[in-house]
Amino acid sequence: MAFTDTLGGTAMLVNLENGGCTTAIESKTNSLAAMPDGIRVIGKTTMVWKTRVKSENGKLCAAVIQTQMVLPA
Repeated sequence: MAFTDTLGGTAMLVNLENGGCTTAIESKTNSLAAMPDGIRVIGKTTMVWKTRVKSENGKLCAAVIQTQMVLPA
């Protein structure tokens, strides 16, 4: 969480106009399992999806993050 929060804040800062400032409105992390070094991480029973909805002219209208659980048949 700390790494991605810092990364997002830094990305915002480098894209601000002179004199601008920023603050987080929301920060959400889905911690699903440990991620050891050198391991490829894939989803099996839990998946996190981010959907971006844009208008015809490309304006971002909504960003949705869903945590979905795969249920057996």
